[in-house]
Amino acid sequence: MNTLEKPYGFKLRFMSKIFKHAVKEECAKKGIKATFSNVIMCIACCEDGVSQNDICEYSHLAKPTISLTLKEMEALGYITREQSSEDNRKTIVKLTDLGKEIDIQIRECFHLVEERMIKNISNDDLEYFNNILEAMRKNLQEGKDKTE
Repeated sequence: MNTLEKPYGFKLRFMSKIFKHAVKEECAKKGIKATFSNVIMCIACCEDGVSQNDICEYSHLAKPTISLTLKEMEALGYITREQSSEDNRKTIVKLTDLGKEIDIQIRECFHLVEERMIKNISNDDLEYFNNILEAMRKNLQEGKDKTE
């Protein structure tokens, strides 16, 4: 590897930032805060709701950030929060009908950005790329499991 080349992790991180910025711009066109996108998509994956702690884990955002974001989303009518019937220490977060509409709009933003990102790339190349990403994820997860 040429010493002037950036490491793969740097390239992935840089690409992630570009993608995140593009999604943020698309969401802004619809009047949606980019911070909401990860959180809403996490909540939307669980029809019965999800705990605040799980949102932190899945979104990789800090607890204070999630707390403030959920407070704002609740005020806008995107979510409801209620105590878990199984554990009073847990707060379960669910999307309202308005939140589900916002989720659809966010997914449209992601789709637009993804279409821009992959234009002129063959399906074979995309499949190969996806396989490489999956192998990298497994490698990193394996290393994480061994250190815990």
